[in-house]
Amino acid sequence: MYVTVLDTNVLRGLPPDEFSKLEAAELRNGVRQYADLWTLMELIAHLRSPTDADYRSCRMALRRCANRALLPADQAPRMLAPSELQISRLVFGEPLRDQEDNVAALVELARGIAMADDLGGGRDGIQLVADHVSQKERWFAEYFENLREQVYEATKSVTNSERNKAVRAWTRSDAAIRMDAEALVRRAFSQAEREVPHPIPPHLIDCVLAASRPGSWAVALLLERIICDNADLGKPRHRNLMWDQEVSASVGQSVDGLPIILVTSDSYFGEAAGMAGHRSAVCTPDEYLAKLEMH
Repeated sequence: MYVTVLDTNVLRGLPPDEFSKLEAAELRNGVRQYADLWTLMELIAHLRSPTDADYRSCRMALRRCANRALLPADQAPRMLAPSELQISRLVFGEPLRDQEDNVAALVELARGIAMADDLGGGRDGIQLVADHVSQKERWFAEYFENLREQVYEATKSVTNSERNKAVRAWTRSDAAIRMDAEALVRRAFSQAEREVPHPIPPHLIDCVLAASRPGSWAVALLLERIICDNADLGKPRHRNLMWDQEVSASVGQSVDGLPIILVTSDSYFGEAAGMAGHRSAVCTPDEYLAKLEMH
């Protein structure tokens, strides 16, 4: 049938009766419920303090996510492999040990939070995740704000419409998608502390490109939102694009031959999936329920 991942907005926002209805339909259809690393990180980051405005909804959402894919604790968690781990496997034949350890540690933390009445024992882990998310989002905002300013400065002699047309022509080009795959290969070598081959063998880029294309299209849309639509990177929902493009990397892929379905209320994912040629892999909750009830 399907391997299904629920985005944070569905885990947090779907009312109990609708959530139960969705899960009952999944059970009838033999859906395999999976979790995503980036979704777990986003949720855990809001559990640093009960005074966080999103604390209660994220605590509930994490329990929902854990019950779907991470529990019981004596069974293997059903986790989608993050793109970094997948790329390392393609480049080196196996993932890096640090990458596997990071995923395992996050799963253990999420399980502990989901089963605990008091989060006191997990405070250090929660703080580490929250600090990591904050640091990465600050870097993301600063990096892309600077990039936007550079693009604007370089194109100040043309109209906004002309600039946006040129940006979209580049971000949606085969050259840009291939360049992103090459950057992922370079990142893999850097993370493994190995020297990047020069030049990078074309077959290695082709191998990575086969898996990285959906994520690269998500990056293309991210760039368009920031440069063409002038997204305010001071707003959390725009900074979340950093994590959204990571989640999008699984679109169009499969697990054990079963297609991955991402259920979300955020239009970004559907648009990115459509650009990559996998629009049917992203559903709103209503679309997903209708899909299940057709079987």
